[in-house]
Amino acid sequence: MIFQPNQLALKKRFPDLNDRSYRWLPQSCLYTVSDTRWKSWINDQGSLTERLCKLSKDNFHVEVLNEGWIAGHRLGTQTCGGKTNEPYWSRKVVLWGNNQPWVVAHSLVPASSLRSPLGIIKTLKNKPLGALLFTTPGMKRGEIEFTRTHTGWGRRSQFYLFNRPLLVAEYFLPALLKHDLDAYSL
Repeated sequence: MIFQPNQLALKKRFPDLNDRSYRWLPQSCLYTVSDTRWKSWINDQGSLTERLCKLSKDNFHVEVLNEGWIAGHRLGTQTCGGKTNEPYWSRKVVLWGNNQPWVVAHSLVPASSLRSPLGIIKTLKNKPLGALLFTTPGMKRGEIEFTRTHTGWGRRSQFYLFNRPLLVAEYFLPALLKHDLDAYSL
């Protein structure tokens, strides 16, 4: 994929699931987050896509930063039930609300998971993954883990769709909290 100059700047500026410096904590440690404004976003079990659409009054869109294959051995402990010697489909997107970047989402899917109906993930393009996850019968979500990033907070969960694992990380950006607070104060 060829990146436009603004996409390259965005890619460097945003958090990444491959960043091994993040210290992921279980949801049970959420009490350690002193900034309570982020807790509802980190702790939400529902569809983030649906919540963002509602907050933006449907002024929402997905921008794909990059997607493609990455080697499992480059992921370290970030794997999601696959083997480190198998490739993973990586999809990194920005979720925009009201023309502001609100969330960076990064999904990792083992090649073995794509040999099922879950292979549809490779065809999503600018469609939100959350719409697929939360409308598919039998979807299961593992425990939410969270981390502090240079832009705010992030969370990740292992999902099971069609009994196949995928890992989804969502990094909340400052513009989301500002808009959420502005909307709440109206």
